[in-house]
Amino acid sequence: MKIQKSAFWISLFLFALFILFLQNYCYNFFFADDYHLLRYVTDAKRASSFKEQFSLLIDLHNEHRIIFPRLFTLLAYTIEGFINWKTFNVISLFYYLGICWIFNLFFEKLKLSAWYFLPVPLLLFQPIAHENIYWTISVLQQVGNLFWAMLLFWLISNPSKKYFYSSFLVGFVLTFTHGNGLFGLVIAGLMLFISGRTKDLLKWSIFTLTLFLLYFYQYRSGQNSNVSQSLQHIDMLLRCLLTFWGSMAWQFTNRYVVSNIIAAIAGAMIVLPLSFILGRYLYFKILKPKAILDDRHLFLVACFGYLLITSALVALSRAWIGSEAGLDNRYAHNSFWALALLYLTLLLDIPKFFQKSLGILAILTAFTINLFGWYSSTLKLKYQFDNQRAEAFNYRVNGVIFKESPAFNHNIAKTLALSYKEDISRFTDFDLDVLHSLKNPNITIEKDSTLRLGVVPTTTIIQDAKNPIKLVSYLIEAQSFPYNDETFLMLHSDKNNYLISVEHKHGSKTDLLFKGKYFGDGFFTTFITGNLPKGKYQYAIVQKNDKTYKITLLEQFLEI
Repeated sequence: MKIQKSAFWISLFLFALFILFLQNYCYNFFFADDYHLLRYVTDAKRASSFKEQFSLLIDLHNEHRIIFPRLFTLLAYTIEGFINWKTFNVISLFYYLGICWIFNLFFEKLKLSAWYFLPVPLLLFQPIAHENIYWTISVLQQVGNLFWAMLLFWLISNPSKKYFYSSFLVGFVLTFTHGNGLFGLVIAGLMLFISGRTKDLLKWSIFTLTLFLLYFYQYRSGQNSNVSQSLQHIDMLLRCLLTFWGSMAWQFTNRYVVSNIIAAIAGAMIVLPLSFILGRYLYFKILKPKAILDDRHLFLVACFGYLLITSALVALSRAWIGSEAGLDNRYAHNSFWALALLYLTLLLDIPKFFQKSLGILAILTAFTINLFGWYSSTLKLKYQFDNQRAEAFNYRVNGVIFKESPAFNHNIAKTLALSYKEDISRFTDFDLDVLHSLKNPNITIEKDSTLRLGVVPTTTIIQDAKNPIKLVSYLIEAQSFPYNDETFLMLHSDKNNYLISVEHKHGSKTDLLFKGKYFGDGFFTTFITGNLPKGKYQYAIVQKNDKTYKITLLEQFLEI
């Protein structure tokens, strides 16, 4: 128990640092399909009958019935009086702590010194999967389903009636947090079968069948799912599966072809040893029932099986896009989770003589990954924080989410406006509103005819299995513009001003080490033009100095 507490306090300290830093990059404005959580609360509040409210609750989001993410959003609204995305987002990140806690429960059974556990929180509490820091629905689904699945497997692996009956509630929450949870129920049933718990298996089978029937009532495929097309390219399917496991490599190399290859290799290096070690346990457990085995493996087998099925489902539904479908940043946390699972599996299986060497190597590796995560991803977090601020401004002033497609803006228009009217949504930051009009005492304007932005026409493709959409877009780059913490690109016309967040560049390694200078000069950004009314727009750079905004008007224009 003392070992468990020591390891837990180490984890809690690292998680506190994780949260304290990341809360600075959470902002009170929804991102992408967070809107679907917002829509549920708005529509449910106006629903006139229980039947209508229930229908809204169980409605499909792509291929998932997200009952509990919706209920958690309703709870957040009820407690705070409006949906404060900053608070809600920070709270949702506690799923990472929950995952670490369950790993810690398993680690307790290994009866090792607390320092052996250090690689696990180091791998989990870093922001390489940066989309899961500010994309609330992704955290609730992608990270949440891992937590609930692990909790289910932990309860099932402990032969206690109290734990077994608790697993029914956890299984229900898992299933209606993310569709993959259905396969978690199947794995839990297999765990009962392997353990010879026949009576419990019968009860669980009835429960699982009932949830399957409920889940697939009036079911429809998600818009990005195309299994038949994915099956036509088996090589792509396999690469997509492996890159899902090794997606951390994408974050390290960030080069399209090289990253795909390295991610697939990294995925294989995780999957193959887990398959061998845990597959050997299953073989002897099922086919050699008299063999003396360490049943601590059962929990690890379930966790591995669950992520293996998850990766297969991603590959089946998304491989038609290409092997990079497994590299989506919102999936990257799975790769580090899998690495932690591999480490604990090796700790359990290797001879004691090698455990210390493995622990030291794992700490060095995890510490390097953690440092790199903060170094590489803080730029992304800063960019997205500024993007949320800019989009809140664009919506208040121009009525659109500028970087989303016109179709998205059309679909959300009525409900989003209603949510603000009825105080379900609420703006809490109006600092940028002085930029609505350039005739403001808090704005200084200057013209620069020498500064030139790099402007490259591009095409943005919105993936859809049935009807992919191509949108006109631009890549903008300023090579050496001096760094300022608050910098935006502006498209200015006589009638409208649109703000666009920019991604800063890293400073040199020398400046970072000796001057503590993380950000360098220059920036880049992208935007689509579909939401711009026809007209002539002047490029401008906005920077804040103390309480005054400085706007630099450039001799470059965009005509729509």
